[in-house]
This record gives sequence, structure tokens and C-alpha cells, in this order.
Amino acid sequence: MLSAISDDAAQSLLTSLSAVTGRPSWGAPLLQVGSPAALSFAIQVGVEPAGTEPSEGSTAHIEAEWQKATVAGEKALLRPALPESVTALLNPASGLCIRISRGRYQETPVIVLGEQPEDFALAQLSYQVHGSTVWLPWDDLHWHQVSAVQQRLGGHLHDTVRVTSASLAPETLRAWMDTCWDSRGWMMNDPAEEHRPYQITAPADLSTPGRSLVVLSSAWDQPKPIPVEESQDGSLTASLRMQPEVPAGLDSVRHRWQVCLTAPHPLPPHHSLFAKTLLAPGQNEYETFVRTADGGVTYWSHRWDFVPAGASLVGSLAGPRLSWPSLTAILSTAAQPHLVQPSPAGKRARVVQRLLGSRTELEDTTATDLWELLRHWLPGPKQETLPEHGWWELKTGAVLSWTGIVACQAPAWSLEDRRTQVDSWTAQGVLRRGLVLGCASCPIYEF
Repeated sequence: MLSAISDDAAQSLLTSLSAVTGRPSWGAPLLQVGSPAALSFAIQVGVEPAGTEPSEGSTAHIEAEWQKATVAGEKALLRPALPESVTALLNPASGLCIRISRGRYQETPVIVLGEQPEDFALAQLSYQVHGSTVWLPWDDLHWHQVSAVQQRLGGHLHDTVRVTSASLAPETLRAWMDTCWDSRGWMMNDPAEEHRPYQITAPADLSTPGRSLVVLSSAWDQPKPIPVEESQDGSLTASLRMQPEVPAGLDSVRHRWQVCLTAPHPLPPHHSLFAKTLLAPGQNEYETFVRTADGGVTYWSHRWDFVPAGASLVGSLAGPRLSWPSLTAILSTAAQPHLVQPSPAGKRARVVQRLLGSRTELEDTTATDLWELLRHWLPGPKQETLPEHGWWELKTGAVLSWTGIVACQAPAWSLEDRRTQVDSWTAQGVLRRGLVLGCASCPIYEF
């Protein structure tokens, strides 16, 4: 279960992050942000609303200092007197929050070029959504600056940085980056064989396969076992109403937040997954606002229907009885009024899902080396690599002996780990253990 607080600068009923934190923060002084180089640094740290005009003879920051601070992302270059306990205004920690990444993929670093207002807007949006973007608007761009930005944004995980712009054409971007790359200095390799560690990307293609989210750090993840009922198609229904809970640092009377529940399989943000679809039968649709978000079911923390004056915490917070539709139920809802039926492969996957315990277990099995081992029990050329008397092809399928299991080349497991996995599959019903017996009157073997 996730308890999250959302920030909105506009007037709304949700609580602003600034209302629940007193942590000191800093940003680029507003009166000193007068150039694209200064603005590129301010994108990453925020802008202080108050500031003093640099007096005559003062050491105001020059363009080179703003550029160096942008590339390094360090406040020590421009504000060396600030203690470590002071965080940047745009740092999630300033609002008692952290940024989490969900999914198996990491976001590739993004560099935005161009000094037009639309480039600034693109960089600001990408930074807020992905958190791995730097705007480099200056004309005298050097490769060592690009390389430093890439390393700071996670270049040790990726050998490529994405370069984009809202005002420059892809041909212009490529020519700009090629010039920057070719002028990087002394080289040993043949230029024709070199891998250029950047790719030109259109702004519309900056979406990431991973999911990044800024959440309340003190209460974003509160795992609690919730009794559920599972229907025949795999849909889950909470059999008990959620206990009302107030995240640390919030007041149940003054503050408003949203609660997001997650389950083994995520829910897509489809327009049909709304209200009735996400509530158990007989529930009040007007108690709270229920919808899908971030792969889960999100609802408003406080009741929307009638709440008596002086009601207790239990009476003021929402406690909807939620329904978590299965994949089949989601497809059926989206395809209405048409009928959705599983294919033969889908029916087999449903059987294996039930044996393994959940769809997540099924997905993890097919996405790892476990599947390479299981494939030896299926018809195909896999068994031909096994030693004699390590396997038998029967009328009902293939059978492997322990000798055949040991000889499987798929996962590099120890024998003890492999034996444990096979025992686990046998206990779940995925595999069966028995004897292969031959007929005394014919050459037929059977399990």
C-alpha cells in the first residue's frame, strides 16, 4: 500500500508540500537569473523569490560559473557557505519527499539543447517527470561538458545519452553533436569505427519504460496484509474495509492526501476503470473519488459524502471496499459490449498462474533463466542436447531424469539450488515425480 501526498501550486483541496515541512532550502537568486546559462542551473535547484541586486564592483556570477555549476550540479560552486543540511528548492527532500523508480528499466539521461523559451519548457518538464535531464543552452558546448553530465545522470548504467530540442531540427542537432564529438581532442581509434555515445531523439519520444514518482518519504510504503477474496477469473476484492491511517507529519483535520494501493499485477490508466469497476458490489460510489493511477487504485483520503460535525477519525476518513479486476476483467470492461475469451495459450497460462500462485510469479518465471530450464519438458529440440537416458519422449510429453536436469545448460545454478527449484515446482504441481515404465510386450514407454 502506498500513501502519497500530492503538491499543486494552484488553489486546491490537497495539501501543499510547503505546509508540512520546515526544512531550510536554497535556490538561485531571482535577481541573478538573467541569462540562459543561469536559468539552466535554476531548473535543477529552483529559484529563490527574494534576492539582492548585485552592487557595483561585486563578484556576481559570470557565465562560466553558471555553466560549470550546471554541469556539476553542485551548490558548492556558487554557494560554498551553505551547510550540507540545506537542500535545493527542487530537491524532493525539501518537501519531505523522495523520488522512486519503479520497473525493470532505468531512464536514459537526457540533454536539451537550444536557448529558446520552448527549449526551457521542454527541459523543465522532462526534469520534473524523469529527474535525469539537463538543459545546455549555450553555443560554446564542449564534449567534456556532455560527458560530465552523462556520468552525473547515471552514465555508468548507460553508454548513450539522448539529445533533444524543441526549437532545433534533428539535422541541426546531429550536426551540433557531431562537431562537439569530433573536436573532443586527441583520439587513437579510427573515427569510422567509433561508437558515438549519443542519439538524437524527438521530444515526443522521451517517454521512459520505467516509472518515476515523487512520494512522501516518511510514509510512502506501508506494507500491510489485507485479507482479500479471489473470484474465479482472478479478480481480487478486499474483504475488509481499509483501516484509516494518517501519514507521519500530516494532520487529519487540516491536511488532505491521496492513498494508492498496489497489487501483484498493475492496472492500466484506462477510462473504463473508474468508480463502479474499482468498487466492490454494494459500495457507495460517492464516499470518495476512486480511479486508477501509478499502476494501482487511488482514492481520496477523506470522505466526500455526509460527515457529521465532530466525527471521529474513523468517521471522517474514507474506507472504501475496493475491487482489483483481473486481466480478463480489465479486457472485458474495455471491450464492452463485445465478448472477450482467452485463447488456448491464455487458458494454459491461467492454469500455470494458478499453480505458481500469481501472475507476477508467472511473468518472473518466463522472463528469467527458470524458463530455459522448464522448456526442456516441452516438445522441441531442447532435449537433443541432453545425454542418453537423461530424457524420454512419451505420448504425453517429455520426461527428464535427474541426470538430464543436471545436464541442462540454461541457468548456471549449483546442484543444490537446482534441486530446490525442482522440488518447489513439484510441490506446486508444475512438475510431477514418478517412474517411466516400459511395456513387456511392446516398445512403448509411459509415465
